[in-house]
Amino acid sequence: MFVALTLMLSAPVTKLQAAETSEDFFLEMGSKTVVIATGDTLHSLATEQYGSRVFWRLIAEHNNLNPVTPLRVGQLIELPLFVQREFEFATVAFLKGDVFLTKDGESKREMEMTDRVFLTDVVETGDAGFASLTFRSGSVVNVQPQSKIKLIKLRCLESDDICTLGIDAMKGEISSDVQRAGEQPTDFRIITPYATAAVRGTLFDFQADSAAMIVGVTEGNVDIETNGSTNPIDTGFGVVTAEGELPGDPVELTAPPTFRGVPPRFAEGDKISWWRVPDGERYIVSLARDAAAQQVVTQSRQGDQVYQIGSLEAGDYFINVRAVDNNGLKGFGTSQQVSIVDIDGGAGVFPLAANREGQDVTLSVVSPANDVTGYEFQISDSSDFSDVISVDVGTSGQAVFRNTSGNMFARARALIGTNSVSEFGPSLEVN
Repeated sequence: MFVALTLMLSAPVTKLQAAETSEDFFLEMGSKTVVIATGDTLHSLATEQYGSRVFWRLIAEHNNLNPVTPLRVGQLIELPLFVQREFEFATVAFLKGDVFLTKDGESKREMEMTDRVFLTDVVETGDAGFASLTFRSGSVVNVQPQSKIKLIKLRCLESDDICTLGIDAMKGEISSDVQRAGEQPTDFRIITPYATAAVRGTLFDFQADSAAMIVGVTEGNVDIETNGSTNPIDTGFGVVTAEGELPGDPVELTAPPTFRGVPPRFAEGDKISWWRVPDGERYIVSLARDAAAQQVVTQSRQGDQVYQIGSLEAGDYFINVRAVDNNGLKGFGTSQQVSIVDIDGGAGVFPLAANREGQDVTLSVVSPANDVTGYEFQISDSSDFSDVISVDVGTSGQAVFRNTSGNMFARARALIGTNSVSEFGPSLEVN
């Protein structure tokens, strides 16, 4: 079962949640008694006994202490004795742009591919930063630009009855592919200011930027736990929840966009378009190196149905488009593999000539070159080439098309090797 959800919230979560309890770090094996001396605090005891001040809470919980009440000289404190759990962590699978890591007691620094993300670590991305984190169970969390998350729960050893993952979504947007480790059940939760999202499946998107919580489910189901109640959200629907209120009525998600004619390759400046989605107010367009969109190269939000390719390294990519309705709900997405090629600015341009005989139109490159591998012809019924038929032809530079709709527009460019093309020649209108 697969799940996709979208969440949008306002204020960030500040509480540490359950990551500082002993069960996340240790297995208790008894205790020892210490006598409080001058200057002792919960933090100093945690640092001295366990190597990190982060464990102060487990001392307080074990002794039923109020954390704000100072310790008294001569006071007897029981310190739990533990066998350390095997430390679990997320590894870095992909980084792009500004991505930062903050560990307990350390200052924020740039994240590196060799980093490991442990409990209480914070990952934060800049305007164009992307990070992909993988876990032992095979689950993947993708952190989008301008986002901040903290890992607050991670108990997923083979000896655990349930693989538990928890994320404090402080701001921004994440997406995830939550996998099961064999037959071990997975409990994946996102903690938010308004509610907890319990994912019953695998795929989901999350956004924490607005004054309301927005959840959309594209496959599977999600339980929203708020105000002491659980609200299941079914496939193909979304809900909006204002602060302090129960989720609103379900809203049907928008359909996946349908691409118009897709050429076999794109170069910088080329455009890909899709038909308008009913109830779609805007669109989210992303280009990634992989079909799962874990290695996002660029992402944009726009109001029209045309996306112009920017400067990218030549190679294969996947373009994904989703409509967003006026509630902020993301609809179903459409994905298409595309090839990006370089433009050889010194290769010249190649005008076309046309010869019509009835409905048959012969298009020919005016002056074919000797050092190219072929040509790409594009045919459209509009001068902006927003919806094209693209055909590769041989080095002769000639092809016959049947035109039954009246006027048509044509243009050509040379194919130079595997990953390079010339610029398009001038557009030719065929009457």
